[in-house]
Amino acid sequence: MMIMHFKRNAWMGLVLMIGLIVGTLYKVNQGQSYFLVDWLQQLPNGDKLGHTIIFGVLTFVLNLTLLGKSVKLGVSMNLALLLVGLFAVIEEFSQLFIVSRNFDLLDLACDGLGMWIFYRLSKRVLADGDPY
Repeated sequence: MMIMHFKRNAWMGLVLMIGLIVGTLYKVNQGQSYFLVDWLQQLPNGDKLGHTIIFGVLTFVLNLTLLGKSVKLGVSMNLALLLVGLFAVIEEFSQLFIVSRNFDLLDLACDGLGMWIFYRLSKRVLADGDPY
């Protein structure tokens, strides 16, 4: 029963996080102002901080939702890291084709850093059991 409650809360968090990301991407890809992006740009390296946090939290919530599931692709890989990593690469490279955006490998590195940090945190939460 506790696992079911845990998964339901994780799914709700995942849906909210995906909604935030899709909304943000839509606005910035259109070249429109968005409060979260505007606020982050006021901070030193705010863009990089935003990449680290957004992709990190997405990895955290997805890994909790999937209960740390791994897939075998020659080697065992965490499914959340794989999916968010693919999304990060596709999203960053898509910026090469969007006039209002700029491709930046450092953004991709910050995505990876956030993914790794928050993946490690999610493993600790899963190891401790149901936090709800």
